Amino acid sequence: MCWNKWWKSRAPKSEIGPLCHFYTDAHELISVWALGRLSAVGARPQVISEDIETEVAACTECGRWDPAARSDPIDVVIRSTTRTGRPITRRTLKNLWTQNPIGSPVATIRADLLESLGPKRTQTWVIGKVLLEGSGEVEELRSYFDTRTFVCRSKHTRNWFKNHGSARCEACQECGAFTLSGTMGGSYSLASDIDHNGAHEDSPGFVVPKSVSDELELTQRRKWPLGHTWWSNTYDVLLDPIGRPYPKTWDEFEADQAKHVPAVPFPKCHVPDGSNPGTWLQEKIDTHGYKACVGDKDLNGSYLDETTRLVFFTRLRAMWEPHVRAHVKNLTDDQLAIDILEHKIAASDRGEGLSYLP
Repeated sequence: MCWNKWWKSRAPKSEIGPLCHFYTDAHELISVWALGRLSAVGARPQVISEDIETEVAACTECGRWDPAARSDPIDVVIRSTTRTGRPITRRTLKNLWTQNPIGSPVATIRADLLESLGPKRTQTWVIGKVLLEGSGEVEELRSYFDTRTFVCRSKHTRNWFKNHGSARCEACQECGAFTLSGTMGGSYSLASDIDHNGAHEDSPGFVVPKSVSDELELTQRRKWPLGHTWWSNTYDVLLDPIGRPYPKTWDEFEADQAKHVPAVPFPKCHVPDGSNPGTWLQEKIDTHGYKACVGDKDLNGSYLDETTRLVFFTRLRAMWEPHVRAHVKNLTDDQLAIDILEHKIAASDRGEGLSYLP
């Protein structure tokens, strides 16, 4: 059985032109909601205050929340010192055009940059205050979030999961939120999702069409010190199989894929020893069984076993790539794991690195 591909591999670029992604290449601010010590990787807090999770109805596991469901501002209280321990001063804030304060569900933006963007371009943004712990309002900054959801997609290629160490396609154990990241493919956006003369939040910054970028001279480092930009193209058609609207949860992703493919593999989760599965995962375990939903651990017991991840990625590829589907369609997961291991060894002997499928 072979099903039709429902997205395109190539298409002309949209008349909108490329999008400019603007952000500040500095991570200095810490919100009072970040508790305990910060981890070295990504400067993430070990714990986030339950107050803010309750305030925005955020998931207690992944921190996701729905900006579209909220219309009132969220004022951000930041610590009196930076991530590196320096006191917050006007000089510190001078070029922090955009920030995502550690532990905060919303970003901050310089008031003068917000004024430059103008109310027409930020009409779906909800603007709040930034307060300094133990002091008053920080006049130079505003908090903001966008009630629209901007999605920067990845063009589908046969190498989507080649870097399987950093690729992620998974669901949050607690709320089932869908995540796809680290895939190999150029970034792009759908023209139908873009306000042609507006600004979309792209935390910890924003994204605007090239015409707006040119008007504000966002690429001029002299005008915007510490400001960084990168570009993505827009297309009028889908160049990936994830579907539209972009799924917020694994269940939405699965339901959309079910329109096109016979079966969707389950993203087996890692459950640390002594821990209970999250709410969403427990519901799936009750329906499908523990072994179908929870994967084997690595040798240290700290992460999901790599072979389990590779089997899952290969099953995903089989949904979208006929040559992979033909290769694996009659194999059980155990047989596929052996097949992948044999191919990895053979590829390594040929000097092909981490390749794990023909």
